[in-house]
Amino acid sequence: MRNGCRSMEVIEEKTTGNFYDRKGDYNYYTAELYANLFFTKGTVCK
Repeated sequence: MRNGCRSMEVIEEKTTGNFYDRKGDYNYYTAELYANLFFTKGTVCK
């Protein structure tokens, strides 16, 4: 959190199987929904 804006940095991630497609997007709707609820892409400001 900085100046009313928040961002997220992924430090470590381990996945197996086909969790992501070739473009790096989620391959499953459930994972995409979870990520949209709890993670940020880029910077989010109020």
